[in-house]
Amino acid sequence: MGANGNIHPNRIFKTPEAIEKAWNEYKEEIKEEASKWVNIQYVGREGQRVTDEPVMPITIDGFCVWYRKKYKKFIHQYFKRTEELYPDFLPIIAHIEMERNENIKTGVLLNKYNSNLGTRIVGAVDKSQSDQSVTISFED
Repeated sequence: MGANGNIHPNRIFKTPEAIEKAWNEYKEEIKEEASKWVNIQYVGREGQRVTDEPVMPITIDGFCVWYRKKYKKFIHQYFKRTEELYPDFLPIIAHIEMERNENIKTGVLLNKYNSNLGTRIVGAVDKSQSDQSVTISFED
């Protein structure tokens, strides 16, 4: 129940366990998605056809899109950290985000995912700042 004593009337997931169950279902089904992105190579003198399915990243955007396609409902609002509406979901949402980050970081470290995109997805962007000052004076 929400902090204000009300359960949000449009709640899709009634309990944190329900969103965790959907997350686990998404992770299983995303493995099947790899067959759509198969890499095909022809190796050897005979040109033998070899296929390789990529490792699929798990993402929150992917989870929301998958849920919409499968269940025809939007769930992005659970990831907006609205404590007033979904305070009991904050621990499972944090866990989902950490699991996603761990998946992306491991994929980057193993050279399975692009490092620039991976670090941006998990919010670990390398920032550099350059301060320059220019003074222009005009003399008559």
